[in-house]
Amino acid sequence: MELGRGNLRRTKLNTLRQAVHPLYGLVWTDGNGVYLKPFTCNDSQLSSENTVTLGEFDNDVVGAAWSADTDDYPCYVAVQFNTKISVWSVTGCVPDVSLKKEQDIEVTALPQGDRKSVV
Repeated sequence: MELGRGNLRRTKLNTLRQAVHPLYGLVWTDGNGVYLKPFTCNDSQLSSENTVTLGEFDNDVVGAAWSADTDDYPCYVAVQFNTKISVWSVTGCVPDVSLKKEQDIEVTALPQGDRKSVV
């Protein structure tokens, strides 16, 4: 996977736009779980730490995104499933990150496919 080249098909927006948090790092999913890849930047040198598993689910994770970049704590990560979106608060320092489920929103997210398929 080339991290800088992932775009949504319809809008051409970078899919990593809300995947990177300045304190915690990159949040990503493989469809079964949500993971955190912490990294630091010192003098233009990027270094990463071990991947932290934030949660494992039943094979229906579609995506994950951080809340807006603020200095307020806790920050939030939204996990998109096939039939709902879960909002989790994230506290602590890497690697001792703790999650607390705040709310499940029972909705189906809008498809991100080709505009021609939208009626």
